[in-house]
Amino acid sequence: MRLGTKSLLFGAHQFVIHPLFVFVTWSKFYPTDLKGKPGLLGRIVASIIHDWGYWGCKTMDGPCGDQHSIWGANAMYRLTGSHWWYEELLCHSRFFSKRMGRIPSNLCWVDKLATANYPSWLWATLAWLSGEGYEYLENPMYEIHVPGETRTWVSLWKFHQRLRAWTRATLTDYGWEV
Repeated sequence: MRLGTKSLLFGAHQFVIHPLFVFVTWSKFYPTDLKGKPGLLGRIVASIIHDWGYWGCKTMDGPCGDQHSIWGANAMYRLTGSHWWYEELLCHSRFFSKRMGRIPSNLCWVDKLATANYPSWLWATLAWLSGEGYEYLENPMYEIHVPGETRTWVSLWKFHQRLRAWTRATLTDYGWEV
């Protein structure tokens, strides 16, 4: 089974846990409709499908995983006919947004904070079960990368702790009260 599929089934992007954290975080920071766009129903659907593009990907950060947001954006556009929702899901990956010359969407930061809000033991366990956590540990593109870190559950827990601190500091710099 490919890594992206494992992530969605029992990893850090698990199809029930991750969307729940995203939806709760999104509702906290954007309690009303976003700029007059579809509110509650749009957020529910976007929270659920935004990462489904990982299905079948060999890696999380490789060529396929890197473009995972395209699938969700296309699906959301087909469901809503809204270019705004298309852009929201397309730009929820900050690295993909940067390569496209766009700014990350609201969903990008909500998604990062939702992941940071996981209890570290839960995130480390999910990332360990799927194996995706080791790809994150070894990827120097992440600001929280520590070269030579061992491939253990404890290292995944520490990685999540760094992710939590980085995300909160970054969002505070953007003016969020986290």
